[in-house]
Amino acid sequence: MKILSSLLLLSLPFISHAQFGKPELIARYAGTTHWNAPVSIYCFFSEPAVDRETIYLGCLENEDYLMVKWDESGYSEVARAQPGHRFSFPVSFSGGVSWYEYDELTSTRSFVANENDLKVDDIKKLGPVGSFQPLGENTWLYHLKKSVPELWIMNPSSTRPVFTQNVAYIFSPVVGHNGEAVTKVRKDSMSNSAPDELWTLKKGEWRKVLEDTDSNPSSPWVSFRHQLAIEGDRILIFAQDKKAEALIIYENGRVAEIARAGVHLKSFDHFSAKMKSGVVAFRGVDLKGNKAVWAYYKGKLSRLITQGDMVLTDKGYGRVHYKNEHSIFYGAPGISQNGDVVLQATLTDPDYPETLIGVGILKFTQE
Repeated sequence: MKILSSLLLLSLPFISHAQFGKPELIARYAGTTHWNAPVSIYCFFSEPAVDRETIYLGCLENEDYLMVKWDESGYSEVARAQPGHRFSFPVSFSGGVSWYEYDELTSTRSFVANENDLKVDDIKKLGPVGSFQPLGENTWLYHLKKSVPELWIMNPSSTRPVFTQNVAYIFSPVVGHNGEAVTKVRKDSMSNSAPDELWTLKKGEWRKVLEDTDSNPSSPWVSFRHQLAIEGDRILIFAQDKKAEALIIYENGRVAEIARAGVHLKSFDHFSAKMKSGVVAFRGVDLKGNKAVWAYYKGKLSRLITQGDMVLTDKGYGRVHYKNEHSIFYGAPGISQNGDVVLQATLTDPDYPETLIGVGILKFTQE
């Protein structure tokens, strides 16, 4: 079936700078001093998940892994992993924010937090270490972290296979806010030249939605990354055509192009783009070679923040800067139900760039 033969490529977005407010400092850590966070925590290895006005983030304190949050009351610790265990990145879904705990051998506990409660479940009996994505209340999409092409749906009482297509490899799936899922699969072999496809899971049914040119010669897409996002019928994809890489939204046979390398920016960073409440947020390098973060909403592309920008902090202004360009921004952004964007950025003294103010957790409010 020629899945892509009827795709409609929509016009390129208009670039705006007025959709989001200036960055608001939520917390600062890892400097000689700290603000709204303990002096002993480091969180730059994790990514934020936002539930309404509450920001969740995985952190490290000495050798302990924590899940912490910031809300109207400030900073608080939500959960602490058992000694020698780690936490996954937090993921927002309709029931709140979910994450899981694991060691070298197995996943051990799942957590769901919301504004009223913290629920903890024992999942050690469900299988070896793998990724758990929340599909709903007490239900997870489980991907074994080995080269076994299998996906499972798990709940406290049962485990069942959920993807039965004959493929060589299944990349880690991504689950949307309401339990919809998308994953990239590789057919035939593990070779980079093997055919790739994108499949979605919605209401218990898998559907193939995109193919690369190795799978379908009529496809306009030479390749696409496994870093995906999904919201309802909308799938966010980094896709490469014969000209350049583009960030696109696929929805029911239509393609909207959000940004293209060589046109809107020099290149995309190798971190997941995020999509929630109609807002897309992603990282990249601008046409001048500076690291930057963009947001897209209702056909308009906005630059949120750029390497070298000034941010008002508790200690006056700090500059988004670091001697190592790969440590200016950390991980992927998070997006709230209101469309606000949260990210982590390194801040230094504007006059003395070698002086670290700290890593700032920044919030951009949609206006």
